[in-house]
Amino acid sequence: MTVPTVLVSLLRPRVDPLAFEWLQASVEEIAQPFDPRVFRAAWARVGRRLGTEPIRPTPEEIVTLQRVGVWPFSGWGADECGRAAMLVQAMTVSEPEAHGPLLDQLYLRGTIRERQALLRSLAFLPEPERFVEVAVQACRSHVVAVFEALAIANPYPVRHLAHPYFDQMVLKAISLRVGPERIVGLSERMSPELARARSNQRSSAAAARLGLLVQ
Repeated sequence: MTVPTVLVSLLRPRVDPLAFEWLQASVEEIAQPFDPRVFRAAWARVGRRLGTEPIRPTPEEIVTLQRVGVWPFSGWGADECGRAAMLVQAMTVSEPEAHGPLLDQLYLRGTIRERQALLRSLAFLPEPERFVEVAVQACRSHVVAVFEALAIANPYPVRHLAHPYFDQMVLKAISLRVGPERIVGLSERMSPELARARSNQRSSAAAARLGLLVQ
């Protein structure tokens, strides 16, 4: 089993059979020698072909995802799953020096959904520590959906973001009220500053609830 084959198999019972056949063929076409034009053409068509329905894996599928390291798997849509399969396949068959430019181009020119797929895939790419700059850009994004794709239920930040960037991400999550408790590994990276911020958040939330009760 590989990451692309597992991600593709998730979509078999969840999308139209013709769409599934298209995805399977598209991933297989991403082969050596790598042709970026073939990849980008398929990447751009994913949303129209697969749709954006959320994927809720079965217990058996969860076990398979965990075996290939794609866990946690939360909030993914069908299009993101298909794009992740394509991106991991592209990184597997292309030359390492092409990886950084390809990711930069996909992020800078991508739609919101394309950026989400890329960010959810980061932890499962070859030598993922090379792509910290893309993650840092996502941390600074003003688009909440893009920020969440990196910060929430994603193992990349805890594994690869240095403390200043990780702390900034957590503080931004608190300010955006996007649920910092869903940040993977937060307890492992908790600094005094973050502990104070979370305490203040809980105090503010409690005060807000009390205000609603006494109105």
